[in-house]
Amino acid sequence: MYLASNLRPGLDREIEALAQVVNKNSRADGVYSTENVLAYAVAKLLARVTKARNLSLVSAIGMLETLKQEFFRKVSTAAFDKERNINGDVFSELL
Repeated sequence: MYLASNLRPGLDREIEALAQVVNKNSRADGVYSTENVLAYAVAKLLARVTKARNLSLVSAIGMLETLKQEFFRKVSTAAFDKERNINGDVFSELL
């Protein structure tokens, strides 16, 4: 997940192009929601790479789980911390 900085620019350009396609194909009326289009793109990318690189299903699922946990740790935790600072900690009696 964390790549050397010299590998990122090329990948980032391609990822930006894919992000634009996902956004372009998403509709606000929910017919083709951003979530559905993004899920399709991620699933198709995972399927293509898994097949091309002959990854095991366990490896692919493990990578997704690691990504999910890191996304939660970095993004969700910050959002939860912000809300807790605004509204107070619900678990203060346990801490």
